[in-house]
Amino acid sequence: MTNVYIPFHLLTNVRVKVLKEGQWIKGEYVEEEPVEKIIKAVYMPLSLNELKNYPQGALTLEDIDFRTKENLNLGDIVIINEVEWKIIQKADYFYVADLKFYILRRSDKDD
Repeated sequence: MTNVYIPFHLLTNVRVKVLKEGQWIKGEYVEEEPVEKIIKAVYMPLSLNELKNYPQGALTLEDIDFRTKENLNLGDIVIINEVEWKIIQKADYFYVADLKFYILRRSDKDD
């Protein structure tokens, strides 16, 4: 299963803001600007079975199940339909398949 096939009609182009770590310059911490790239991915609502695997309240039905072959980091921002979603969970079963599993939470809400 090293080369998992995702049906082409399910793939969607999404933008990702990859966060870069800042650096210290002459005693002052300078934040790096995020780099934006476009990747192919599949996203869907969380299933009730996925909700059962986490402690109560850790995930909600508003969170998104996101799958791609790209390696992303916790905290990176995924932009889907002009809405920003933050990566809050990551599962990489590299020893089984080349597909990465992420859970996204909306990051632009005011609540």
